[in-house]
Amino acid sequence: ANTNCMATLTDFAAAAATTDNCSDPEKITVTQNSGAGTSIGLGSTTVIVTATDEDGNSASCSNTIIVTDDDGPTIACPGNVNSTADPGACTAALAIPAAAATDNCPGVTISNSYNANGANASGTYPPDSTTVTFTATDATGNTAICSITVTVTVTDNEAPTIACPGDLTIECDDPTDPLTAGGSATATDNCDATPNVSFSDGFAAGACA
Repeated sequence: ANTNCMATLTDFAAAAATTDNCSDPEKITVTQNSGAGTSIGLGSTTVIVTATDEDGNSASCSNTIIVTDDDGPTIACPGNVNSTADPGACTAALAIPAAAATDNCPGVTISNSYNANGANASGTYPPDSTTVTFTATDATGNTAICSITVTVTVTDNEAPTIACPGDLTIECDDPTDPLTAGGSATATDNCDATPNVSFSDGFAAGACA
C-alpha cells in the first residue's frame, strides 16, 4: 500500500496476449473491469480482462491483486518527566503528556506499559525512576515503540510510627529477645513499606537472687 493506504492498478489489458481464428488481431478489443489507474484498498481485488473479437465472441481471464500494509506506524513520545514527591507523600500524581502516532492506513492505536489508558500514562508514580514504553499498533499489526523515564525525587522528613508490646516481667536468666520473651514492636512509615525495627536491652543495677 502507498502512503494513502491504497494501490494503483496497472494496465493488464495492454499486457494481455490475444489470438483469434478469424479476426485480425488489431480488431480484437481488450478491456478490464477495473481500469488502469484505479485505486484499490487493502485486501484482494479481482481484475477481469476480456478479449472480444469483431463478431462479438469473447474470452476472459483474471488476476487477483492482493494489497498489504507493510509500513509500520510512527510514534512520538512526550519528554522525560522529573518531579518531586507530593507534600507528605512518597509518590507523585503526575499528568503525563500523551504520545502521538501516525500511519499510512487508518486504525492505529497506542498503548503504554504503565496503565491501561492508551496514549495517556498519567497516574501516581512511585519514588525513583520508572520506564514507560508506548507502543503504536496499526490495523495490520505493525508496531512502533518509544520510551520515557519518569523520575520522582522524595524528601522524607516524616518519622515512622512504632507500637511497642506491653511491659514484661521475666526471670534473670530468661531470654530478652522480644520474639522469645513475649512480644515485638511493629512500625509503619509513609515511604518505607517494611521499616526496620531493632531493640536494645537496658539493665537495672542489682544482683539476681
